[in-house]
Amino acid sequence: MSNFTKDIFISYSRLDNKKNNISNFLESLWDSMQHHVGRVPPFFLDTTDIHTGEEWESKLLQTVDTCRLLIAFLSPSYFRSSYCIKEWKRMYRRDSTAIFPVTLIPYQPTDTPLQLGKELNAEQTKVFDQANKIQNFKWFSIKENLQAEELKKFSFLIHNKLIQETDLKEQLPRDNHHIIDEYIEENLNDKKKERITKEILSVNQKRKYNHEPVCVIYTGGTIGMVYDEKEKDQNKNILKQGSVIEFIENIYKLEHLEVDIDFYSYNNPLDSSAITIDDWMNLAKIIKYLYKYYQGFVILHGTNTMAYTASALSFLFDNLNKPIILTGSEIPLVHLNSDAEHNFIRAVEVASPFPHRPQEVVNEVCILFGKFLLRGNRATKRHASEPSIAFDSPNVKPLGEFHVNRMDINLSELIKYKNISTDHKNLQMQFSMSKADILVMKIYPGMEISHFERAFENNNLKGIILETYGAGNAREDDEFLSQLKILIEKGIVIINLSQCYEGGVELKLYETNSKLFDIGVINGGDMTVEAAYCKLRYLLGRSEGQVNIEMDMIKKDMQIDLKREMTYSVYSLKYFSNKQKLEADPVFRGQIKRTEHFKFLHSEIDHVFLRIQGIKLKKVKSDTISIKIYFNNNNVRLEEQEEDIFYRIAQFSRSIDGGEVSHNIEVTEKIRHLIKLDGNPITMQVVSTNSIGLIFESLELSIFTKKH
Repeated sequence: MSNFTKDIFISYSRLDNKKNNISNFLESLWDSMQHHVGRVPPFFLDTTDIHTGEEWESKLLQTVDTCRLLIAFLSPSYFRSSYCIKEWKRMYRRDSTAIFPVTLIPYQPTDTPLQLGKELNAEQTKVFDQANKIQNFKWFSIKENLQAEELKKFSFLIHNKLIQETDLKEQLPRDNHHIIDEYIEENLNDKKKERITKEILSVNQKRKYNHEPVCVIYTGGTIGMVYDEKEKDQNKNILKQGSVIEFIENIYKLEHLEVDIDFYSYNNPLDSSAITIDDWMNLAKIIKYLYKYYQGFVILHGTNTMAYTASALSFLFDNLNKPIILTGSEIPLVHLNSDAEHNFIRAVEVASPFPHRPQEVVNEVCILFGKFLLRGNRATKRHASEPSIAFDSPNVKPLGEFHVNRMDINLSELIKYKNISTDHKNLQMQFSMSKADILVMKIYPGMEISHFERAFENNNLKGIILETYGAGNAREDDEFLSQLKILIEKGIVIINLSQCYEGGVELKLYETNSKLFDIGVINGGDMTVEAAYCKLRYLLGRSEGQVNIEMDMIKKDMQIDLKREMTYSVYSLKYFSNKQKLEADPVFRGQIKRTEHFKFLHSEIDHVFLRIQGIKLKKVKSDTISIKIYFNNNNVRLEEQEEDIFYRIAQFSRSIDGGEVSHNIEVTEKIRHLIKLDGNPITMQVVSTNSIGLIFESLELSIFTKKH
């Protein structure tokens, strides 16, 4: 038995019925069809087939869903009617070729009495443009009564189109999208999981395609904003946060995507400025639970904090083998020239590589905006409102770029896990992210460190992100450095990031930024503020509640590239004592340093710097020192032997006149040959070759590695 309740739905404006008497025209049409075609197909007309009431609109739209053909009597009044627009969009989304447009007033797209920019809003203009594009035959005008011959021609056109579109179609075409849950942010307990699972399994029986679907999670943001109907009635185009249903209704190309899409929505969509750490954790838990059902995920999100959410999710998941793509828009979906629809369509395409592009699985958390696909923890918002340049990844190339209608993926840049598996059970998620206080401090001329004293006294303060000048430079006065040193000694992690849009913090041969590192400030490299902030919360959260987790381990991991969030990892070996100076009188033999955290290959070593800081003469005020430094040469002697030369990594001479000096030197090639990456302990030795007693504050070897 057919699921169609009516063959033809009549869509019209009631204002036009009064003015042009559409009802009389339809009676003439039915008489003509009876006479020339031999039958009158079942028509639906709201004035005779439905009673007004609370469910009037839902029944109206339900009938649109179950009819074979829509005859739309187009006019300026039609495009201004919210009901007509809804009827049109419902049929257009289902099957645009099943629309039979009829004009009440003759007009051409290039010569129309409608001043689109003035008389129609963006949504109405969109439908008007669609109406002009889908016509496959000459439109008829019924401004004046049609003659019998014209009615006959009209009757056959309708009859033939009805046969063309619906003959032998005993079932409605399957939708490629379904709304699974509109309260997904609420407690994801066992009862709710059971209900969602049942709904997914039920929808699986109705899928349009055989491959895995895509999950879309609508959290809110500009991309889902719609006109407030109450204000609209007063000719005010006021926007509000729309529902997921309203979002779907405004994505006109949804049906053209060759993948099934399941929608999940926040019942109370968020402005992204209100996103919290709890929201990140909740979103991660939702993805973790739904992970086995979908080939990829699209998160609709506001642009203000999108880079923070993308960074947070990138750290929370391990062994990710499916795309998680965040997208949004700068211009609301209902506006003309909005960037929302193409951002959404492209995000879904990247999140659904199967079956067309199985070799291009983007197993990362990414941001899709405009024509670029960006690594989530490398992205930052670049422009406040311009869609084409809203987001960028300043220190790395995009992971992909759209050319014409195809996304070209840079496969060589994707994260490659050693033992990546298609088994969803391998996905690991950290279920806590620290809520400790983290302070972001931007260095500026004339800055008074005392202004931050109240924040420094906060017992919940666990980290500071220091935005410094250029390659990591900041003030070097005693007040500033001593305050930072006190904070570090209290166990607060301080990270040095550059204020510059591109580039990052670097430890170079000159000393301009070395004093920060000497007191224990961490090198943040070229991380974005968003990535550094989320990474620190992730590492602090990982340590909370665990025994024997030292702050030093968090500091080490902050400098190591975990999820491609930074170009260089920094592995440090440092000799330092708060209690007393280190001595080379004339030989300093460093204690054993463990290297279990040295997880890199020799080929990944990019450059290595050695720094000996705060060198002073032990007994005299001035002299010239001569120093040699060795690596893993525990039997080193004052008089260098031939076998010692192999282990020597640096030598230099400096004059000291009553003060102290520090010295940086590059030792890349020596360390590449000497270091063993088998977990064996490491030691360093300092020899004053002219037997002058020395004391120094620290000795540090910094190994910079880069993954290829």
